Formats: sequence, structure tokens, C-alpha cells
Amino acid sequence: MLPAERTGMAVRPTAEVRWAEILDAVLNTADDGVLITDAAHRPLACNHRFGELFGCEIEWVVQADWDELLEQIGLRLKDPDEWRRQMDGIVAQPYRQGHGELALGAPEGFVLWRTAPIRSAQGEPMGRLWRFRDITEQKKRERIQQILYEVSTFFDPIPEKNYMFVLQKLSEFYGGTTAAITMRDKEMMIFKAAINVPEWARDLAGVPFEEAYCKRVVSTNRPVLLQNALQDGEFHHVPLAQLGLTRYLGAPVRLQSGQPLGSLCILDSQSDRVLDENDTQLIALLAMRVSTELERERVITERIAEQKAALEQRERLLQQSRQILDSLNQGLQLLSESVSPRQWLQRQVPLLCQAFFADSVALLARTGDDFWGIEWREAESIARDWTPSKRMAQVLERLARPRVFTWNAPSVRLWQVHYHALTRLETRSAPPLWLMFGAQTVSAFEDPLIKLLIDSLLKQIAIGWELVWTRQSLETAYEDLKNTQEQLIRQEKLAVAGTLAASVAHDIRNIISSLSLSLAVGEYDPKRALEEVRAQLDRFTVLVHRLLVYARPRLLARERVDLTDLLERVLSLIMAQARIGRVQVHFHRSRNRPQVVGDPHQLEHLFVNMCLNALQAMTPDGGHLTLRLRKQRGYACIAIHDTGKGIPPERLATLFEPFQSGHSEGIGLGLYSCRNIVEAHQGRIEVESQLGAGTTFRIWLPLAADQGGQER
Repeated sequence: MLPAERTGMAVRPTAEVRWAEILDAVLNTADDGVLITDAAHRPLACNHRFGELFGCEIEWVVQADWDELLEQIGLRLKDPDEWRRQMDGIVAQPYRQGHGELALGAPEGFVLWRTAPIRSAQGEPMGRLWRFRDITEQKKRERIQQILYEVSTFFDPIPEKNYMFVLQKLSEFYGGTTAAITMRDKEMMIFKAAINVPEWARDLAGVPFEEAYCKRVVSTNRPVLLQNALQDGEFHHVPLAQLGLTRYLGAPVRLQSGQPLGSLCILDSQSDRVLDENDTQLIALLAMRVSTELERERVITERIAEQKAALEQRERLLQQSRQILDSLNQGLQLLSESVSPRQWLQRQVPLLCQAFFADSVALLARTGDDFWGIEWREAESIARDWTPSKRMAQVLERLARPRVFTWNAPSVRLWQVHYHALTRLETRSAPPLWLMFGAQTVSAFEDPLIKLLIDSLLKQIAIGWELVWTRQSLETAYEDLKNTQEQLIRQEKLAVAGTLAASVAHDIRNIISSLSLSLAVGEYDPKRALEEVRAQLDRFTVLVHRLLVYARPRLLARERVDLTDLLERVLSLIMAQARIGRVQVHFHRSRNRPQVVGDPHQLEHLFVNMCLNALQAMTPDGGHLTLRLRKQRGYACIAIHDTGKGIPPERLATLFEPFQSGHSEGIGLGLYSCRNIVEAHQGRIEVESQLGAGTTFRIWLPLAADQGGQER
């Protein structure tokens, strides 16, 4: 036996000690789950707590082998693959100690595990001791402290956002359960706010007070926990319990006086998940925050009501002004329509007549020495053309100065009315405009507020008149510019088509030259010539792929695509190009073969084009092309790395824009088309590059629905 300083314990030497009984007592009195394995990792002993934690019979444990035990434990874990990886690392090192946390599935929980080797008297490892401690309650208390901290530090000026934040956090804490704020309204409990409500209850405004679980909260003014309403004599018959919503936890929301108004509660069917005093304290504290926000909402609502009453009084005083402005807005909307100046005048005069309760309105314009305009008479509800006489034109010139009204002008008797108003509107680029009103009573024009509005109206009419006139002048110029632009676009398309044709002709000429050379060699070595011809035909296939990438995108033909197979096909297509360019190709496959849903033809075009770009980047010195395929966070990640000269930093920002090429013979559509294909598959593309060191493109495509795992 080793001395105490070597073993960390001391044992009285005696022949009467029955170690099996001592071991049995220690294991059965331990609060932790305990497992002892031998040097071959076979389970030797475990206690009942271990069996309770992982749902297995302890007699089975001591008869199982290591892999069977790991598989059984994995059934209780949320991430069994990570557990297996950790255990592989532990057992591979006999002297290693380890610890970690395990997240359990249904029922949810957390277990802290520790392990250390058991050594012989000579210090050699002869087995392992494993301890598993249930820390679910500790984790729960930590989460409660976290949610209380988040709720206490969150604030928004709008009370509703604050108590909706409380509901969101409360629902998340209990795994997405229904969380609600209810308020008593006579004999009903009304749902003021709720989150994650079942589909069948989303149109439910409330429930009768006598059938509501919140009845007990409001009646007792205390938190209430119903673990299973079907077992409660008061509520087992209510509709909510019969529909399966049997678990309830609620706390009162109160006035400042302490009087209960309603409740903050959670409601679900998870009666098998036991709630305790910690849950009751949590919802009581959150209900205090909700009470504060409801009181603040009440105060804000009262203040808004007071302000609304004051605004309604002002609204009545400004009703006439608003009617004028509404008519003015309708006139301004005419500017959005493509109308001629005469049509604008025809549609403007009735609006002005209505806005100012006038009997008649005229808008007159002068082009050179000629007057022309539109007259509107309210009694007849008709707009007509009108041209004043020369004498009338002289009167208009004499009486009206820009932006100044001439009130009650007796010499201007255009209509059979008693009072008139006349003004001249000057513009910078349009003909001058005269505006005339006629009314039976002067009161329509004597109010100071109306006079101010008229002045604003004159300014806006002048602006509108100038805009309409200017727009007519610009329409002709716009047509000329449009024709010129179309001609330039056609020229640009022809230039792009010519560039593309030259690029394709260059590639075809190179391939044909290689074919001719191979056929000439075939007279002496037919087998080698046949291989070379096949390689050149593969180059034709690659060229077709490149052209298809430039083509107009077609509708996706979605199907399940094995990316490993697809990338192998792509590499077989470009292998001839790689050999010619002295490039070595490496493909690091994923062991679990990621699959996506998409168009296999477009995806093949995508990766052919990306690989060809990489090969071109390594011309003429050659290098290494490396493809890596892996799963990560719900996506398949395909990394394409070349050892070429890299991309200058100033080109990275516009790398995926059309017509941005880094090659003298390129047209700049390849990467643009690649990005379009990736985005059509709900993916993304990233690039990293370093001058002199090479470039890496990473393409992320969503995995198929049943392939959500992660590979590291």
C-alpha cells in the first residue's frame, strides 16, 4: 500500500474491513451519480443516482460495455455527438482528469461531470472514477437572476413595449409557453396582452371571470400555482382545463393602492414539469414591473385624453382653414399628373372656388401681348375659356401688382358680383399669371387668417404654375435625351456582345489548335492523341458552362443535391485545364456528405466558374487549388482557395459588380453571375485575399431540412 502522501488518504491496516460493504455504503449515500470503470473502460460499479440521471437500470450498467453505456447516456443529452467527442479524448489519455457540463433533453436539466484516474499502488492507472452532479436548480436560479436583470435594465418610453418585453422573456424562460396579462372587466377577464397564444385562442378576447384561473389571483391578491388544474376541485371542469391548458402560474398586477387589477401569468399543458417557489417568486417580481408600466400607461392615457380635448377645440377653430388647405393639397396633387398648362388651369379653378366659397374664379396668363385663361362660375359648375378685351387687359395691368390684392375694385366688373379680389403672380421662367375672385359678400375675404392663407396660396399657385410650364418645356428635351440614351445602350450592348464573342473565339481557337496538334500526334501515338482529344472536349464543356453562367437566369428546378458528388463532377470537368496550367487540385470532403435543395445545373455552373477563375489566377506559374466542404451552423460551406497572386484591396469592394473584370480579355460578368446564383439559393458568398498569398472564396448554402448538424 502506498503511503498517505502518495494516495491522498489514510487507511487503518486491519483484516476485518469489508471493502465491498463500505463501497456499497459510499455509493448509496452519495448525492452525486457515481460510476467506476476499469482500465478497459468497462463499468464496474455505479449507484442509483447515476441510474436516475441517465434513465438506466444500474444492473444493466455493470453488465454493459463502454460503447453501449455512452449510447445510453447520449439518449438523455441534447448534444450526444459532443459528449462522444469529449469521452474519446478522456479515454485516450489514461492519466487525464476532466470535467464539463451536460445539457439534458426531456426533461430538461444540467449535469456537471468530473473524472479522474484510479491508480494502483505502483501509480499505474487501473480504472476511472466518474461523478455526475445535478445542477439544474443552480442553473435555474442563475437564469432567474439573468431574466430579472434584463427586465430591470430594459426601458422604453412606451409602457406597452416594456410589459411586452416582460412577456417575451417570461415565455422564453418557460420554453415558449403562453404568457399573458389579464385585466378584470366586470364579469370578464380580458387579455390585455399575450404572446405565443395557441392558434385556436388567438381571436379570444377574454374568458368569464368564474371560469378563469386568474380568478383566484384577483380574489386572493396573491400568486397562484396550479400544477394540474384537472386535479383542482375549483377548476377541473372549466373549458381551459378540458382543452389541455392545465398548468398555470400567475401573480397579481395592482394599482398603487395595492388593489388587484388582473394578473401576469403563464398557461400551458406541461403539468409534468414541476414548478416551485423559485418560479412563484420570479413571476411575482415580474408582476411588480408590469404593475408599474400599467400605472404609467394609465397616466399617459389620461394626459393624452386631456391633450386630445384641447386639440379638438382647436380643431373646430381651424376647420375652415383645414378645408382650404385640403383643397390646396388636391391642387398640388395635380402636379403629379402629366397635364398641359391649360388643363392645369381648368382643374385648378374649381378647387379655388370651393376653398374660398367664391362665386367665380378666373386664372389668366399672358403670352407676349395676348391674354388667355380659364373662368369658373360656381352657379353653372362649368369651366370655360376666356380672353379679356384689350381694355380689360390694361385695367388688369394697372390695378394688379405682384403678390398684392386689390380689394373691392369697382371698375373690374367681370361678373355680376359686388366684390372682387385681383392679384398678379410673377414667375421666373413661366408667363405671368393673374388670379381673380368674385364673391357676393366681403366677409369671405376680410378675416385676417383667411388673408394669411390666401398669401400662402398665391405662393404655392405660382410655384405650381411654373412647374407645370417648365415640365411642358422639359418633356421635349426628355424625349430627345431618351432617344439618345437608348442609342447609347444599344451601342453598349453591342460592345459587350463583341467582347464576349472575342473572348469565346479566343478560347475556341486555342482548343481547336490543341485538337489539331493532338490529331497530328495521333499518327504516331493514337492512345495518347485520344486522351488529349478528350481533354480538349472537356475544355469545350467548361466553355459551355461559362457561357451558361452569363445567360439570363432561368427558374430554379429545385431538387436534393449531394454537394460531394457535384463537386467531384466539377473537378473532373476542369482537370484538363488544371493539368495544362500546372495546378495541383486537392478536395477535402466532408465525412457526412452535406446535401442542399437547389438547381444542380446552376450550382454546377457556379462551381465550374469559381474553379476556372482560381485556375486563371494561378496562370502561368501554376499552384494549388484546394476545395473544402463542411457543415457549419445549418449551412454547407464550400471554401475554394488558390495560391495565385491575390486580389488588390481596392477591387474587393466592386468584385461582384457587373462589368468589373481584372483580366484584359474578361467582360466582368462571371462573379456577378455567381453571386446571383448563390443568392437565388438563399446563400451568401464571401472572399478573403492577400496579395502574393492567394484568394479564398467561401460559399454558404442552406442545408436540406434534415441536415441541421454541425461538423468541426
